[in-house]
Amino acid sequence: MRKWWIFTTALIAGAIFAAPALAQGLTVEDFRPAIPSRVRHSYDLSLSRYPGQRMLLYWDKKFDYKIYSYIYTRQMIIDHIQTTIDKYALSDASQIENLINYYLDVTPQEREAIAVLYFEAPKISNRYFLNEFVDFEDSVFLEYGAPKVEKHVLRARKQMAKERRDYPTKDEMVYEAGKHPLFLDLDSDYLYYPEKVMLEDQTWDPMNDAYRWVIAFKFSDEDIARLEEFLLNDIDVTFSLVLSRPEMFEYKALPKLQQYQILRMVDPEFIDFEESIDEMSPPKDHTKAKEKYWLK
Repeated sequence: MRKWWIFTTALIAGAIFAAPALAQGLTVEDFRPAIPSRVRHSYDLSLSRYPGQRMLLYWDKKFDYKIYSYIYTRQMIIDHIQTTIDKYALSDASQIENLINYYLDVTPQEREAIAVLYFEAPKISNRYFLNEFVDFEDSVFLEYGAPKVEKHVLRARKQMAKERRDYPTKDEMVYEAGKHPLFLDLDSDYLYYPEKVMLEDQTWDPMNDAYRWVIAFKFSDEDIARLEEFLLNDIDVTFSLVLSRPEMFEYKALPKLQQYQILRMVDPEFIDFEESIDEMSPPKDHTKAKEKYWLK
């Protein structure tokens, strides 16, 4: 397995160093100067997950090639920059601004998550499969929704077809697993897909001997309204990365920490409200500084 810093270096290769930090909305004021006592205790490179968490999206065991994926949220980049500031005891504003610019091309905008995918084949030539990945980006999606509600809807449709009914029963129209009944539209699958924007299409990455794709997923007001409806009804929301090619189908839920970070990125005020009434709490993150080590 390659070192974490190799992937980080590969992802930031070609960053726009001269671009102003304001281009992505991050400024020096978003970060605090390094506090020496935190550096020794809070930074552990071997445990660091930032700026992305590596996930094996697809593995072809016959030809031994793999597709790895990273999901970036804005908070992950901010946390990684802050951790670097602590590690190297940076306090000069110009140095911090240069660090912000260093990660500029992988810093998501507000309400945006970035997916970076690698196609890697260590025992065969990557270029041999080049034609197999034409329009590969068209089959990659970030999905969010309520899989349990979707199963309820599919069962209802199947029962209606079996009994040759045009209208659902009361039990089929209502999902009551949450705090409040959720009235269902049986024409909907309750799985949704944010707008997809291609940032980088099939670029050869010489650092990792792999092809790379970079895709942005943007959440709209309608997406936010759906997410709030699920959460207010105490229905778990799942974010998954989907690869929908017929010859290589894969469906993988993101780690809990990333799912929480996407929710907080999409609707921070609502998540703050949910946490204030103890309806939600962030997953534990072992890469964070422990408060007992902080200077008071």
